[in-house]
Amino acid sequence: MIIQYKEISDLEEIIDEATREISTDGLSFNLCMSYDFAVDLLTGDGLRDCTEEAELWLSDEVPDQLHINHGSYVRGGMSHLVDELKRKPTSNRALLSLLSQKDVNESGDDPIPSFMVFQVSIYEDILYCTVYFRALEVSSFFRINIEEIRLRLKYLHLNLMNFKRVRLVMHSYRAYNNPKASKLRKSELDLMRGAQIMKSVMTEPARFGPLLREKSQDDTVICSDSLQELEVAVGLAENLPTKPRLIALIRESIMLTDELSRLRKMHSHHERVSEASGRLSQKVLSLAEAFEQCR
Repeated sequence: MIIQYKEISDLEEIIDEATREISTDGLSFNLCMSYDFAVDLLTGDGLRDCTEEAELWLSDEVPDQLHINHGSYVRGGMSHLVDELKRKPTSNRALLSLLSQKDVNESGDDPIPSFMVFQVSIYEDILYCTVYFRALEVSSFFRINIEEIRLRLKYLHLNLMNFKRVRLVMHSYRAYNNPKASKLRKSELDLMRGAQIMKSVMTEPARFGPLLREKSQDDTVICSDSLQELEVAVGLAENLPTKPRLIALIRESIMLTDELSRLRKMHSHHERVSEASGRLSQKVLSLAEAFEQCR
């Protein structure tokens, strides 16, 4: 099959096509998208609403805000691409491979990159770029992926200056549309330490309302550590209104978190997982409401 590249003048066209292809709550296997565009799209503003987020994913070290990122898997990879393309523009080894088989075998249910391969070569004055995703959420996370790809291609252009157009092919084994899907950012509550949680419970318990509402959102990384810290803090607090109810709701939330974690180890996509996720979300929202009443 000969790939037909669609010529575009705005990266937003890629996002629009993906969301047209897969409706909300929809699913597609082996989604393949291909585009042709001038290098001007690399050096322009890009997708400005997520440039900062994409830069976090590019960082050599995992930022505190994220559970994982891509840059930490390919440290030095961009320099390799530049050197390889200078040495041999049509090389088949100018690529970033984010995962080894060992990474996959030992991952269990821990998060690993869905963005697995980024490969480039230059033929005549065109840079060909192919990326592969094992899974791809198209409504919101895809924007970050596209901006990350743009930033990587911009880096290559600035260091090579020997191509005028880009032909980009993106292949996703499983593509889906879930606007509530996690972006693998840690919630503010999960970033808080035990002492911070204790201090806030003692001085401004209502603060946990919005923090818990944020945590109630769908997340692929299921962890009850911050809830356990919260239970300890509430248990030690004196004169806290509705303390028994708060503790009961926290314990129920921890129990549901552990249940969801067990289910996710058996299924990535299943009705039982969705039901458990919904129960947990509702329970954490109830806990948020209980804290908001502590004024």
